[in-house]
Amino acid sequence: MTPPMVHLDFSIRQQITVHWGPNPQDERHNGRPAGVIGCEIQVHQGGLPASESDWTVLDTDTDSPLVHTVHEDEPTTFAYRARYIGKDLKHGPFGSPAVCTVSM
Repeated sequence: MTPPMVHLDFSIRQQITVHWGPNPQDERHNGRPAGVIGCEIQVHQGGLPASESDWTVLDTDTDSPLVHTVHEDEPTTFAYRARYIGKDLKHGPFGSPAVCTVSM
């Protein structure tokens, strides 16, 4: 299965909207693939991590998008990645990460 793509919208102050799926830039045409019940979203504060173990699970989401509220006082970079969860509860591979920097 092709991993989900991630598109970030950080146009609203202190909020990062994580769109995920096969077509994350168009939610009207961004349905889950057959056999998928949701998506695991991981995050790393500070940009892309040096180690795989530095990623943190942000949430398991069943419908894109996921809203991540942040409370940073300084400009901060966040990296996100996602992988599908099948109906058998097995995880697929991660897609390419997406990175953004938010400021107050």
